[in-house]
Amino acid sequence: MTIELPDYLVTKDGEHVTEMLIAEPCWLYMWKTTNLEDGLSWLTVYRSMRLVETWSMYGPVEDAIRGLTQISTETIHDHMMMGYSAEAVVYDLQTGSGTE
Repeated sequence: MTIELPDYLVTKDGEHVTEMLIAEPCWLYMWKTTNLEDGLSWLTVYRSMRLVETWSMYGPVEDAIRGLTQISTETIHDHMMMGYSAEAVVYDLQTGSGTE
C-alpha cells in the first residue's frame, strides 16, 4: 500500500525543515531535511533490509540518489519494518542534482 503524500507534508522544528518524499509503509521512506541556518540539505533513505533494489518501488530512490555522495549508513533493528531490520542512508544534496 502506497500512501499518497500531499506536497505540503513538511515539518519544522525551529532548526530544520523536513519534507517527506516517499512513504511505502513497512518498506521504504525517503525524506529531505534542510538546515534553516545554513541552507544545507541532505536526503535520508530508510528502507527494509528485505527490499530488493531492483523492485519498482525503489526506482524513484535510485533516480534521486544518482550522483549524490553518501555521508552515513546505519543498520537499525525496527519491528515496524519488514524483516525487523532497516537501513538508514544519508546523502549530501550539495554533491549532485538529487531531488532539487
